[in-house]
Amino acid sequence: MKFKRFAALVMAAALSVCAVTGCTLGEETRIAATYSGGEIPAGIYLYNQVSALNEAYYLVPDPSQDLLSQQIDGVDAEEWINNRAAELTMAYAAIESECDRLGLTLDSGDAASATQGLSQNWESQKDQLEKAGIGYASVEASLLNTAKAALLFDAYYGEGGEKEVPDEEYRAFYEENFRRVLLLVFSKTYDQIAGAAFDEEGAAAQLETIQSYFDRAKAGEDLYDLIVERDREMTLALDSGAEATYQPPSEDSRIALVYREDTSFPAALVEQIFSGDGDGVETYEDENYGILFQRRSLDDDPLLYESSKPSMLPLMKQQEFLDQLVEMAGGLGFTFNDKAIKQFTVKKLMAL
Repeated sequence: MKFKRFAALVMAAALSVCAVTGCTLGEETRIAATYSGGEIPAGIYLYNQVSALNEAYYLVPDPSQDLLSQQIDGVDAEEWINNRAAELTMAYAAIESECDRLGLTLDSGDAASATQGLSQNWESQKDQLEKAGIGYASVEASLLNTAKAALLFDAYYGEGGEKEVPDEEYRAFYEENFRRVLLLVFSKTYDQIAGAAFDEEGAAAQLETIQSYFDRAKAGEDLYDLIVERDREMTLALDSGAEATYQPPSEDSRIALVYREDTSFPAALVEQIFSGDGDGVETYEDENYGILFQRRSLDDDPLLYESSKPSMLPLMKQQEFLDQLVEMAGGLGFTFNDKAIKQFTVKKLMAL
C-alpha cells in the first residue's frame, strides 16, 4: 500500500484526524466543505481518505486480496472508506469550533511537539502526496488539529472536565476489559541466543524444551519458579560470566496487563485468557509460540489500576468523542461540496 508509510508517520494522534490542502486542484473542487467557522480545503478530505484507506487495510478480512472487493462491518470497503473520510473531515471542523468556544490553544511546546519530524518525513513522500493534491502546509495544519483534539478530549473527559468520568465507570471498564497474567513465552521460530531464526535442528530442540516446561507446569511446579529458571538459563547462555551477578526477575515484571482488544498478543490467546476465570497454570500453543500463563487478581495491584486510567480513557471514550464531533459538525451548518467529493475517488488514490 503506497500511502501506508507516510500516513503512519504523520498520524500520531487520538483520532487520526488529518488535514491537507490540495495544491493542484481546480477552483470548483478546491473546497471540500464549508461550515459556520470557515472552509475545509479539499486536501483535508483527500488526506482523510488516505487515513481511512490505511485503516481499511487492517480491517478487511484478508489484506493480501483486492481491498475493494471486500467488506468492513458489512459495508463495501470503498463505501466504508468514504464514510470514514467524511466523519474525519466533519470532526476536523468541530474540533476547530469547540476549541475556539472553550478557548483551548496550543502553547509553543505542544505545537512544536505535534509537528516534530514533519519536514524530514515530507521530503520522502511529497512527490506522491502532491500528485494527490496534498500539500505540506495542510499536513502541518492537520497535526496541529490533532493536537487540539487531545486538548479537547481532556477538557471533556479529564479531571474537572465537562464530561468527567467517575471512578466507578473506570473500575467497571477495568474489570470487564483487563486481566493481569503471569506469562512465560517461548518462540518457536526465533532463537534469542543466536539472534536469528531457528534452523531445523534448533526448532526441534525448542519444541522439546517447550513440552518439558508444559509438562512440569501441569505436574504442579510453580510458574514463577519456572520463569526464573528459564530466565537464568537464557542469561547464562548469552553471558556465561553472569553466574555470580545474576539477579532473578521480579514476579511483577513478568505480569502483563492484557486488554481484551489487544492486538500485540495472539487473538486466540487473548480469547483463552478472557474465557476462563481460574487461577491455575494454563498452556497456549500455535505455530509461532508456546506459552504458559496464570491469571492474577486485578485487585492485587491497586497502583496498576490508578496508573492505567490515562490509557483507559481513550479506550472508553474515543468513539463517543468522534460521534459527538460528527454530530456537532451538523449543528455548524457543515456542507460538503458534492462536485469536489465526486472527483476524489478511492480508486484514484490507489492508482497513484
